[in-house]
Amino acid sequence: MNKLFISLILTVSLQSEAADMKLAKFANQCSSLFLLMTFPSDEELKPFTDNISNLSETMAMITASIYELNGKNITYIKLRDMRNIEADNIIERRKKNKQSALDLYARCDQLREDFAYTAMQEDDDKKIINALSVPGYKTMNDQKSYLINYVLDSAIAEMENAGISSIVELYNNL
Repeated sequence: MNKLFISLILTVSLQSEAADMKLAKFANQCSSLFLLMTFPSDEELKPFTDNISNLSETMAMITASIYELNGKNITYIKLRDMRNIEADNIIERRKKNKQSALDLYARCDQLREDFAYTAMQEDDDKKIINALSVPGYKTMNDQKSYLINYVLDSAIAEMENAGISSIVELYNNL
């Protein structure tokens, strides 16, 4: 009985200390979406795509940190592969429903804001990560929706014109 009680207490305390793996999955989705948004080569979009590239890396860092906090080793290659698979999934979902990518972007943008705000308030990486959660449903104004759709349309068109049908295949061929 004592072993069961101690085991239960350890399990509950470890779970409360470790960041939620659902957040890791979501941050990976955000990293994937942001990666896709780096593909447009239009010079006018370069400042935007440079910033979105940094956001992709930030979300990947959040994902890796959560894995680490949960005692799971993840290599850069595994992290990259997870991101690339999810990027392909986002493309497929967007082909069926363009709104799905906009909804995801709105939630990712909220996670970005939450991360930035928390990081300004806290120095401890573990506390920052543990303070984050998966955002619920969010919407964007028409102007922002238009911009995100434009960037994603441009990215997917450039990928198709370059003969890229899969992010996974693209990275495997590098």
